[in-house]
Amino acid sequence: MEVQVKAPAAVFAEAKLAAQAAYEDEKSRLRAMVVYGGGREYYCSGGPCGFAWVTVRPARGKFVAWCKSQRLGSGAYGGGWQLWSSSCVNESRDAQYGQSMQLKEAACRAFAKVLVENGLNAYAGSRMD
Repeated sequence: MEVQVKAPAAVFAEAKLAAQAAYEDEKSRLRAMVVYGGGREYYCSGGPCGFAWVTVRPARGKFVAWCKSQRLGSGAYGGGWQLWSSSCVNESRDAQYGQSMQLKEAACRAFAKVLVENGLNAYAGSRMD
């Protein structure tokens, strides 16, 4: 498979569009959650709260250098370069949907897929809060 060589800014923009589309599409599949504790019941409309990110390994090359120059992301624990979900989608949109791990995971998976299609070693990760 031959990979098209694009400018890092173009790859990032393409990945961000894919992430935003996945974020919006996933809203229709959100599963609410009810948490019980301390004699109370809490309704979480966005499902489990959590975080999601994209890791690019190794943390070098044109794409990572461009991200660093734009102040996007940081070094990942265990190596690589990490972009949080707020970097993968419009930050105001990320804040609008709160802490829904489901939405953030969908966006980061779509973002990572575009990076992989452009020849980068990238994957999405997440954890519950």
